[in-house]
Amino acid sequence: MAAIIIDGKAAAAELRAQVAEGVAAFRERHGRPPGLAGIQVGTDPASELYQAGKARAAEEAGWSRAAWCCRRRPPRPSWTR
Repeated sequence: MAAIIIDGKAAAAELRAQVAEGVAAFRERHGRPPGLAGIQVGTDPASELYQAGKARAAEEAGWSRAAWCCRRRPPRPSWTR
């Protein structure tokens, strides 16, 4: 079987357009945009980049977004000690 070359940028643009249509339909039906909430525990730089990327994608798609960050690590559960 021959390899198929996929244009990732074009596929992503098509998917984003489909999501935008869905967001518009949701907004029409419910009077508000869909939303994305992110919760991050700790200050891992990779997690912060991941959260920022998801927030940016949500905003570009027309979603509302909220983010919460807990900078301190929660105490370990007693059963792990």
